[in-house]
Formats: sequence, structure tokens, C-alpha cells
Amino acid sequence: MSSVVASTKDSNAMCPKAVELVLVKEQNGVQLTNSTLVSPPQPPVETQERETWGKKVDFLLSVIGFAVDLANVWRFPYLCYKNGGGAFLVPYLFFMVIAGMPLFYMELALGQFNREGAAGVWKICPVLKAEAQCGGRLRSTSFTLEKTSHRKRLGSVVTASEAVLPRGSYRGLACRPMLALSDAPAQINFGASSFAFKAWPSVRAEVNGGHRVATSPVGTGRAPVDGAVPSTGVGFTVILISLYVGFFYNVIIAWALHYLFSSFAVALPWTHCNNTWNSARCADDPAGNASGRPGLNHSFQTTPAAEYFERGVLHLHESHGIDDLGPPRWQLTSCLLLVVTLLYFSLWKGVKTSGKVVWITATMPYVVLFALLLRGITLPGAVDGIKAYLSVDFHRLREASVWIDAATQICFSLGLGFGVLIAFSSYNEFTNNCYRDAIITTSVNSLTSFSSGFVVFSFLGYMAQKHSVPIADVAKDGPGLIFIIYPEALATLPLSSAWAAVFFVMLLTLGIDSAMGGMESVITGLTDEFQLLHRHRELFTLFIVLVTFLLSLFCVTNGGIYVFTLLDHFAAGTSILFGVLIEAIGVAWLYGVWQFSDDIKQMTGQRPSLYWRLCWKFVSPCFLLFVVVVSVVTSRPPHYGDYVFPEWANALGWAVAASSMSLVPVYAAYKLCSLPGSLREKVAYAITPEKEHELVDGGEVRQFTVSERPLSPRPGRRQSITGKLGG
Repeated sequence: MSSVVASTKDSNAMCPKAVELVLVKEQNGVQLTNSTLVSPPQPPVETQERETWGKKVDFLLSVIGFAVDLANVWRFPYLCYKNGGGAFLVPYLFFMVIAGMPLFYMELALGQFNREGAAGVWKICPVLKAEAQCGGRLRSTSFTLEKTSHRKRLGSVVTASEAVLPRGSYRGLACRPMLALSDAPAQINFGASSFAFKAWPSVRAEVNGGHRVATSPVGTGRAPVDGAVPSTGVGFTVILISLYVGFFYNVIIAWALHYLFSSFAVALPWTHCNNTWNSARCADDPAGNASGRPGLNHSFQTTPAAEYFERGVLHLHESHGIDDLGPPRWQLTSCLLLVVTLLYFSLWKGVKTSGKVVWITATMPYVVLFALLLRGITLPGAVDGIKAYLSVDFHRLREASVWIDAATQICFSLGLGFGVLIAFSSYNEFTNNCYRDAIITTSVNSLTSFSSGFVVFSFLGYMAQKHSVPIADVAKDGPGLIFIIYPEALATLPLSSAWAAVFFVMLLTLGIDSAMGGMESVITGLTDEFQLLHRHRELFTLFIVLVTFLLSLFCVTNGGIYVFTLLDHFAAGTSILFGVLIEAIGVAWLYGVWQFSDDIKQMTGQRPSLYWRLCWKFVSPCFLLFVVVVSVVTSRPPHYGDYVFPEWANALGWAVAASSMSLVPVYAAYKLCSLPGSLREKVAYAITPEKEHELVDGGEVRQFTVSERPLSPRPGRRQSITGKLGG
């Protein structure tokens, strides 16, 4: 027996090591019976562990706080009333069960298993056997060792027992974070002799050196989720969409903050027409409030609340359209600056700080909603409003628009496709029960949406009776409901300033939660992808906050409401549905439902049932494809009141939507062009996770049957069977 020690050094000078090969000579060759890495004395290398939530409840509150926003509290009750009252719950619950919950569950599992943000989960990261500080783990395997010195080739079987290989240590393994060994030989030199070894095509060396690795008690770290071409692009798609949403969503919070400051006045400024911004059309008690823009009646009079929002806050009367924005208003700019400052100090230290903030921002809305409900049901006309909310008209279910509204509401109210759920769950412990979390959070989300309708329509019934108009005249969608109708109702109550302050505190906390989630998606997704940004998270967070603030200034100008409406219509409409569709296809058809179920079993100890697998494989992709097609076919140009946007503005809006969606095909085209081989080989490699590329080398594609014949051989490639259909 002889022992040879070969000195090796990582190409990045991270972990210099020596490999000790214990050789036993035989008659016709040599047999390697063991191999170990011998580390010379050196200072310990600190590894950077991934941050986790301080408490389990921090994660749940963060997810609930993000998902429960204005789309739940205000838009759902309006859609329910508009689409047949209680009958609307039929399509809503149907789509929630077959698509909403499965997709929500899928995103939570993706983030938790991979421990990466929205961009990182769509890259191949090998399953590690244990924590890798300076390199990865090579699974116990067998490969052929051939002695090549003195022109003699003596083959023998070699067994390697789970050797740790630092990245860049060996020729043929150097400088690649993840390598699938094929027939191509690699050599290890020992003085005058050299040994060329080659692995069988079914054997895979999984090396992840020089990267931050998050491990679990079962030895599973960052996962091979999807090596397919389109899905890496979708990671950046959802990040860009979250960034776009931040440009205008923060403005809603700034409006709420402006109203909050105004609520501390003795007399609320939207209760009378004696303000400098009021016009001659303002009437303290208009005769009606019929159709048109919120607050506009048959005689073209407006309410003080409507004029306060459009003239006192927005200064819309000083702009003629989107081509006449004017300067930013200093009042709104100050409120916006305060909002982004609050966001920065909530996010700069990661989930350790944001997890504490949500104890207030996620729970406060429920306290306020309960208080408003107790007050609302005691108002005259409240019962009529609640009856209108719950009235059942099953004949409306024959209309396709009702089902379309239910489908789109599911996607937007749950926050699917923004990358937030992936980012939040990536900070969970590996063994966290993501299935339970998905059930809890989606159930709370739906119950909040339904119960908030009682709060909204109790006050709308009161306003309808007060002005002697039908409820349809006061039940309006959009900003008019929360910034015109509701403040007007609160102004008529005793202690109106106190009620108004409480109401706008609730809006502020609702908005902060969602804004924190969207910004965390951007920060986590990019810092996980680029380690330089991760090392300087505080500065990068400041950069993102400043960029968001500067671009949001367009929305606080005199004509800022037009920019706001344009972004609201195009930035996260069809594009977010498209992103979720690509996510579902990537998991179900490229990575495979069966493998995805194995990943979940490693985390929770239980494989998802057949119901969830069928939803992921067939139901959810079909549902999303239907919603995407319908959203494109039924798309209409945006408008604000009577203002119609010019053609160039609509073209700009579609350019914003296309800029995020185009990242998927652009990256796919780039990847196809960069892959070697024929077109068939490019497609085969493109649809196969990189950890299975050695199967493609043998002509086998797990996901799809590429051809009836094996792929054309390359040097060193063995012929194999054709692809198989796999899940």
C-alpha cells in the first residue's frame, strides 16, 4: 500500500487543501480504496449563514400583511357587489381552491427549499450532502481510474468515499460551481505519473464552491429547481414588476399620510367649501351623487370631499393631461420622502427588523376594521348596505365577466408573481411546514376580504340613505372610494377627526406592509444573485429606496394622477399573470412535479397529495393561460374620469408591460444561442435542468421525448435511449 499526497489550491485562493489518495497496487493496475482531503493548518474560515426569521409568527404576519392590502379590503367587496353579491363567492372560492392555494403553496415551497430570492430559485443549485464551507460534497460514487504513465493504460475500478472537492482543485473540475461529469477524462498529476479518470454518464459530481450555502438538518441546501431556459428570465421579470409597482404604490401611502396629517385639524378640510382650492361648483350638500367621477351629480356639482382630493391634494385642476405634469407638489413630496424613509429603516437590516415592524403594521388594520365595523352597523342605512353586499343573483354566473373578475382578483389579492412569497419563505427554516403556512395565509386572506365587505357597505348604505340615492351611486371602484366616499362618511360622525385619523392609520399600515414586501422582493432577489450587493445590503437598500423615490416624483406632480393611472393599468396587469404562468410551467413541466414533490417531502416529511400534483401539473397552468389570454383580449385603454389618454401614452404603457415580459424570451434566446450543438441539442439542454445534462449527453431527456433517435454523438458521448416522459 502506498500513500500519495497531491497539493491543491482553489483558484480563488479560498481554501487551499491537499488530497490524500491511498492506493493499493494490483497485478493489472491500481485500485483507489479511499480519498480524503487534508487541510493544512490555517485560520478558520467563517461562513455566511442565511438570515432567518426571528420568530415563526414574524413570517406569517409578513405574508399576511403583504397579501392583505387595498385589493382585499376595498376592491373585493366592490367586485362582490358588482357581480351578483353572494353569488360571486362561487367562482371566487372555486378558483381559490384549484389555482390560488396551489400557486401560493408552490411559491412558498420554492423559496423555502432553495433559500434564494425570486431570481436565484430559477437557477440550478445542486443538492448538497452537508454544509460546504470551501467547496462542495462529491456524492459517493464509482468511476474508472486509468494509469497513463509510461504509455500504459491499466484500467481498474476506483471508489471515492464522499470526498470534498474545493472548486478549481483539479483539471476538468476547475472554476465551475456545478459540474456534471461525463465521458471527458480529467487528470490528477502525481510527479512523473498521471491518472486520468472518467465517470460513467449516470454519475454526477455536484460541486458548489465559493458560494454561500444554506444547509438543513437533512443535509439539503440550495436546490436544483429549474435549469430550463425561460425560468431564469422570469425571476428578473417579477423583480422588475415589483420595482414598477413601487413607483406608484408608495404614492398611495403618501396620500394616506397627507390625509392623516389633515385629520388632526379641528374641522376636517373636506367637510366644507370655504377652502382656497374649492371651485364654484362645490356644494356642501349636493342634491345627488349619480354617475360619472366620484362626487359628481346630475347638476354637475361636486362634494367638498371630491374637491379636496382632486384639487386640494392632487391639484389636478392645474394640469391639462399627462403631457402637462407640472412640478412635484411639496406637500406630497414631503409625505413621499417620509414614506420611503420609513421603508428604508424597516428593511435595511433584513427580516430581523421588518419582522418586528409587521407586529404593528399587520395587526393594526384588523383592530381598526373591527372598530369601524362596530361603528358602521349602528349607522342608519347600514342594514340596506349589507343586504346589497350579500344579495345573491345566481343568474350573473352566466356572464363570463364575473368569472374573469374572480380569476384576476385571486391572482392580485394573494400577491402571486411578485416574488415576495418566494423572498419571505427563503428566510424560513428548512423544515418549516410550508403547506400549513399556505393554508393559513390564504384562508386568512379570503376571510379578511369577505369580512371587510361588511365594514365598507355598512358605511356605503349610510351614505346612500343620507343623500337619498341608490347604493350604486356611492359604490365606486378605485381611489374615489377610499379617498372621497369614505372620508365624507367619517366626517359626518361624532368625533370625526378621531375616526378619520384611525381610518388613515389603517390605510397607512396596509400600504406599508405591501410596499415592504415588494421592496424586499427586489432586494432579496438581487442580493442573492450578486454577492457584492449582499455584502453591502444597507447601501443597496438605500439605492433602491432612492431610485423608487425619484421616479415616484412623477406621480406627485399636478398631473401625477395620470402617471399613476397609467402605471396602475400597465405595470402589473397582464405582465404579472404572464410571470406566474411561466413559473407554473417551469415547476410543473420543466423541473417536474414529481421532483418538486420530493423536495417538499424533504422539508415537511410528507409528499403532497395527488390533488396538489394535479393542480400544479394541469389545472393551474390552464387556469393561468386562460386568464392571460382573457386579459389581453378584453384589455381596454386606461382613463381617469372623462380624461382619455393619448395614443403615445398607451404605447408607453404597453412598452412598460413588455419590458418585464420580454426578459423571458430574451434570456431564452440568449441561452439557446450560447449553448453548443445542433438546434435539437440546444432545445434538449434548454428544457433540462443542468444537474441532468449528463442524461442529455446520452440522448435521454427526462421531461420530453425530443426525437425517436438518440442525439448525434459528440466525442466521448455514449449512445443511449431516447427521452422519456417524466413529471
